[in-house]
Amino acid sequence: MGRFKVSKIYKYQLTPALKVVSAQVKQILSFQYQYGIPTVWIEIDESLPFQNITFEIIGTGWTFELFGFTYLGTVQENGVVWHCYYKIGA
Repeated sequence: MGRFKVSKIYKYQLTPALKVVSAQVKQILSFQYQYGIPTVWIEIDESLPFQNITFEIIGTGWTFELFGFTYLGTVQENGVVWHCYYKIGA
């Protein structure tokens, strides 16, 4: 009989001081504001090695350069629109 791999979902609250998360990432699920704090949810597989994930949050109209980043999502907070990008292994 095959063995099932167990996944868990964790949330990480992003701040200017916390933009890099180390996790056993299987899949990055979502970017939303929770209680006024930008938050990401990540599916974790404990059989995988830890990897650094760098997140960048950019406001609409900002000028920016991100190389190797993937778009995750957009949220609105008090009339401001934020866009989240991430890079695994950064």
